[in-house]
Amino acid sequence: WFVGECRGIGVLAGAVSDNLEALDFDNHDGLPEADIFQQFRCRISEELWRKLVIYTTPYDGWRICWRCEKVGAKKEVLARLNEKVVLVELLCNSWLLVVPGGHPETHETGRPYLYQQGHLSTVQQITPEERQELISVSQSFNQWTPPVKPAKKKKQPKHRPSWELTPWEDFD
Repeated sequence: WFVGECRGIGVLAGAVSDNLEALDFDNHDGLPEADIFQQFRCRISEELWRKLVIYTTPYDGWRICWRCEKVGAKKEVLARLNEKVVLVELLCNSWLLVVPGGHPETHETGRPYLYQQGHLSTVQQITPEERQELISVSQSFNQWTPPVKPAKKKKQPKHRPSWELTPWEDFD
């Protein structure tokens, strides 16, 4: 199927793949924030780290995969540098993950996805507590908070003469 054509390999995350999820760490042109994957690595227990499947992406990013009985409902941004730049996101529930093994020219850079630890054929199950650890540590890298929108003012009721009020309005 793959001979002579530039095809990638994709896996659907979520229930369809036995609750596969992934964290996606983007690298943004060598910004100091781009090394958050290494900082993330230092904050995760060694026992949990050994359970994860890890691979690099063509833009020098990283993906971490696992399975857990609890799975997210949708893709979720966990950390941002600013309004437009995403640092870490959770990919789950029917999200298509491009994975190692496809032709490098599938990606616009011509570079491949490469396994660094483990393989998707042997993804391990983690506990909901371990999953929460991965998400919490990822969220700790968030550097942007959306601006607070001013609260809408409630419309003040018009003052009406007492003879226009119903008995219960007059009582209130």
